Amino acid sequence: SKTFSHLRSNFSIPQANLSHSGEYHCTGFIGQTVHSSQPVTITVQGPAILFIFPPWYQITFCLVMALLFAVDTELYFSVQRDLQSSAGDWKNCKVGWSQGPQDK
Repeated sequence: SKTFSHLRSNFSIPQANLSHSGEYHCTGFIGQTVHSSQPVTITVQGPAILFIFPPWYQITFCLVMALLFAVDTELYFSVQRDLQSSAGDWKNCKVGWSQGPQDK
């Protein structure tokens, strides 16, 4: 049995464990009359398990991202280099336009 003060509206069981599960009710006096609340069932469960990825997942993710960045960067510069060299070839090219077959 625990005592409760009317100055506090909260009741807690520090470091509750599975043995604290059960029905709880309040009993008190109003004047000379004893009053009891309806019981409530409280179930104490084990600690919540926080799932954290192992560090190797994070390391693998970072390595894959770095590899993709390196490949993407190399591909970008390779395409830029090829576009610049092909643009130089087009500068020396002469193109003529005709309106139709009669201009030939």
